[in-house]
Amino acid sequence: MKLSSMEIVNFKGIRSLKIDSNGGKDLNVYADNALGKTTILDAFLWLLFDKDSSGAKDFNIKTLDENGQAIPAIDHSVEAVFDMAGTGSGGTVTLKKTYLEKYTKKRGSADRVFDGHITEYAVNGVPRSKGEYQAFIEDIAPEKLSRMLTLPTFFSEQLPWQERRKLLVEAFSTVTTAEVLAANPDLQPLTALLEKHSDDDLKKMETATRKKINEELNGIPGRIDEANKAIPEQAATGNTEVLVRKAQKIAAAIDGLRQQKATVSAGGEMANKQRQLADLDTALIEMRNRHAATASSEAGEKLRVESSILDTLQEQESGLYTKISRAKSDLLKQEHLLADLKRENAAIVERWKHQNALRFVPGGACPTCGQDYPPHLLQQQEADFHRAKASAMEAINKDGEANKRSVGALKEIIAGLHASITDLDAQIDTAKANVVAQQAKIDALKQSMAAIPTVDTLPEYAEIKTKQEAIQAEIVSLRNDIGPALAELAEKITAKETELADINRAITSAEVTEVQRRRIEELKAREKELARMFEASERTLYLIEQFQRAKISALEASINDRFEMVRWKMFDEQINGGMVETCVCTVGGVPYPDLNNAAKIQAGCDIIRTLAGHHRFFPPVWIDNRESITRLPSMEQQVISLIVSEGDKSLRIETVA
Repeated sequence: MKLSSMEIVNFKGIRSLKIDSNGGKDLNVYADNALGKTTILDAFLWLLFDKDSSGAKDFNIKTLDENGQAIPAIDHSVEAVFDMAGTGSGGTVTLKKTYLEKYTKKRGSADRVFDGHITEYAVNGVPRSKGEYQAFIEDIAPEKLSRMLTLPTFFSEQLPWQERRKLLVEAFSTVTTAEVLAANPDLQPLTALLEKHSDDDLKKMETATRKKINEELNGIPGRIDEANKAIPEQAATGNTEVLVRKAQKIAAAIDGLRQQKATVSAGGEMANKQRQLADLDTALIEMRNRHAATASSEAGEKLRVESSILDTLQEQESGLYTKISRAKSDLLKQEHLLADLKRENAAIVERWKHQNALRFVPGGACPTCGQDYPPHLLQQQEADFHRAKASAMEAINKDGEANKRSVGALKEIIAGLHASITDLDAQIDTAKANVVAQQAKIDALKQSMAAIPTVDTLPEYAEIKTKQEAIQAEIVSLRNDIGPALAELAEKITAKETELADINRAITSAEVTEVQRRRIEELKAREKELARMFEASERTLYLIEQFQRAKISALEASINDRFEMVRWKMFDEQINGGMVETCVCTVGGVPYPDLNNAAKIQAGCDIIRTLAGHHRFFPPVWIDNRESITRLPSMEQQVISLIVSEGDKSLRIETVA
């Protein structure tokens, strides 16, 4: 893709300029500073991508007068012919873009006024819409690829390093995992792992595994110390099974002593007295049950019946309150609706008054020719006015009648609600009186029940209680007689229980000691296992890092082999030995940002040459400040050099043989 010719009209500071490359030859553009060299490049990029050489979209392309003001009412255009030989399009393509001011004549005014800007597009002389034009450009010269292959500094200065890196890797990296493993026999243990995971994922997984192992490994000494501290200071010695059998014998002896004590307590006359006391308790219970079943059963049943009647009356009263509450709520709602209808009626009346007051006013002028309307048209206007007024009055009258009917219906509903509320009030008064009367009947019944004598006032009840007290006194006397024997048995039981507690503590101590010592051995075994696992993980991580270094070296080599002048640094090594991705262009070991302007352009040309060959797309290369460069790399593309020449006070363009 070569620039055959370009014509610029009123673009920024260039009033008119024609460029002919004589069949797509290289061009040198000479001029002193600020005379329009870069403007030619801006015009080229604006024609294709609507941007200038810095990538800005919103820039002023208008030509300014001596006062710095845009010259009005002139068109601004760029037209270029491209030789597409060697591309899929073939032949030549003519592109033209025109930026012009739009003027319109408003009604009633003889002057045309400014009404914004428009841009016109053409391809091979055929007008196109903006979308069609941009689609055509994207097809023959995609914007990002074109700017990357047109401007030497674009790739290294305007693209983020991540995007530069991605483009280089996708274009020139042919390194595979299998090739890296084949070239490095020491890395063969990674083969199976790298078939399932990428090296980055594998490193993350192994790093996490190592961290987890290390955390557990670091925690084991503390856990061993805790287990040691859990061993009792005076740990029991001897066989635990022997201690358990001894404890069982003591427990059996305690049971025997307790049975002896129970026999002494329950023996002879005391057992007889306790049976008599139990019989008297049973007689008292039967007496209470008989009294409750005869004396108060009839009154209690009557009280339950009357209480049930009271519950029914109270429920009826509550239901009436609920009904009247709903009726009042419905009444309030209907009254609000009635108020709304009355306000609506007032609004309808106002509409009717306003419509009725309207009068036809003749006159006016035609919006097209500006002349007054003739009499026959005025008569037609008046007839149309009266028909519209009559139609509007009829619609308002219909609205009023509908409103009146709605008001009447609501008033009937409200009157019915008032009557219902009055009736419910009367029913509530009656229900209240019924509840009060029933409550009085229940109160009187309860008062009569209070006069019924209780069971503990009966003579036979008091007689039984007296017998119980006498028998209890006899039991106390009997217990005093067997007291010494019971005390001796209790003392023996206490001694045996103390002995049993000591043995149980010894058993517990022995068991805890055994558990903790076994736990310590398990922890020590786990510590050795973790140490082996940590060492294996460290080895795997080392191999992964060696694989990545080998892959990095192969990746950089596969990319750098495609360039003649520049070399790419694709990774940075951190202080801790890790590798992080980057993408830095270097020339002779010097990073791109530290190169002088000439070296940057030479490096950019080397990048363009290599990328253009890969993409098989060769647009013109524009080189600004060409005067500072003594030698350029050989280029398949057309080169347009912008050269500062102090002696040239106007643009001078030459083709390069």
